[in-house]
Amino acid sequence: MKEFNAHIEKNENVYYQSLYTTMKNSFDDLMFFHSHRYLKNISGENDGFVNENSAKWGENVKKIEGAISHAEILDYKMKNIFGVNIPDIYIKIAEKLAKNGF
Repeated sequence: MKEFNAHIEKNENVYYQSLYTTMKNSFDDLMFFHSHRYLKNISGENDGFVNENSAKWGENVKKIEGAISHAEILDYKMKNIFGVNIPDIYIKIAEKLAKNGF
C-alpha cells in the first residue's frame, strides 16, 4: 500500500477520506465467516473483506464501531446494525462535503 500511495498524485479538488469498520468475530456476518477468519489470521482486524490497515487512506480516517461487515456498511440489509444507523452515517458525510464545497 505504501508503494501504491507513493505513486498516486493527490488532486486538490478531491477530498480524500476513509470510512471503515471491523467485525468483532466471524459470526457477525455469516456471508464473511470464512474470509474474516482467514484475514484475521494473516493480517489482523478486518471487515470480512479489507483489513484495518489497508482501509486507512487519506487525511480523514474514521472507524465505525459496531462489528459491521464490509457488506453491511453498504446498508444492504437496510436496517440498524448493532445499533448503528448506516444511512445516517452517509447523510452526515454528504452534509460535511457540501459544507466544505464539494
